[in-house]
Amino acid sequence: MYQNNGNILFISDDQHTLSRYRQAYVESYNVFTASSIKEAHRTLTEYDVHVTVVKQMMPQMSGLQFCESISHEFPSLTNIIVSSSNDTDSLKRAYETGLIFRFVSEPFSNLDLQMAIDNALQIQEAQFENQQLSQKISSY
Repeated sequence: MYQNNGNILFISDDQHTLSRYRQAYVESYNVFTASSIKEAHRTLTEYDVHVTVVKQMMPQMSGLQFCESISHEFPSLTNIIVSSSNDTDSLKRAYETGLIFRFVSEPFSNLDLQMAIDNALQIQEAQFENQQLSQKISSY
């Protein structure tokens, strides 16, 4: 299912941040970047993305709004929100409802974000394997 440890889409309107993500994680993951919500949606439809890392404060809509807008079209996608915002109540509700997998507060180390991504990929892999086993069991 996963090639080179997973397909990760980083979404931010800051090109410098996207370049930093690419440099930091290109050796660990298949890295995709998007500088707008529209570009992110196009990438999601064109590629088998496993995890998104979304900046909370985007010009077109918030990261949470984006995650909500794609949740039905891409139900197996795992979302991580990156934010320096103090809006922890809405982020907590999104986490509790499963809309986001993790919230990473800025500033953060590359290792902190990598651990969150790795955890998301491990859970996705386990869910995928469980789904395959369930299909095998139901075919007997």
